[in-house]
Amino acid sequence: MAYTRYYADIDGRRQRVPSVTSIMSKGLAWNKDGLLWWANQAGLEGLTLDDARKKATDVGSIVHSMLEADVRGLPQPDLGALPEDMRTQCNTSFEAWTRWKDRYQFTVIAAEHSLVSNEWGFGGTFDLAFMDKRRSLLDFKTSKAYYPDMAVQIAAYGRLWDEHNPDERIQDYHVLILSKQDASFTHRSWPAESMGPAWAAFVAARQLYDLEKKLK
Repeated sequence: MAYTRYYADIDGRRQRVPSVTSIMSKGLAWNKDGLLWWANQAGLEGLTLDDARKKATDVGSIVHSMLEADVRGLPQPDLGALPEDMRTQCNTSFEAWTRWKDRYQFTVIAAEHSLVSNEWGFGGTFDLAFMDKRRSLLDFKTSKAYYPDMAVQIAAYGRLWDEHNPDERIQDYHVLILSKQDASFTHRSWPAESMGPAWAAFVAARQLYDLEKKLK
């Protein structure tokens, strides 16, 4: 996925603002145990942390591109130039997606859509907004497990949506974890009324992001 810069109108001026993921990387460290496990696995595989991080990022980005093409009805990206292990992981995650999708009937509202909050001073690009019986927001992940900061991230995306669509607010939130190993998936979902703690955590992270800049 391409890097996106976000700009908001704050105090009558157009200003660059941080992304949801930038804020969370500075303000939250809830899944440090998972990161330690991942770093250990990289070492056991003989990879440097930079190489392992790039590989994981590339697989996640490619899978997102595959899912975006699928929901938009576009041709799939060509994976022929990828190393075999990465190509296998991408195809396995995509198979997990198709297994999940086959169980649901929904209409796509928007995919890979970028929004900015003038009120809170941040921007983000959510994966998928859709309608089944309720208006929903979905975030795709290719990690090994669910972590609470995933709920925080999608709560921030939901706030972006609601600020721009106050009469058509998000009713349900979903996180879909697509395995790169065995085409399994983990689906977590929450009604909007239960997302208060997740949004409060993001607000705290947003404040910490600004405080770190002031302390440098």
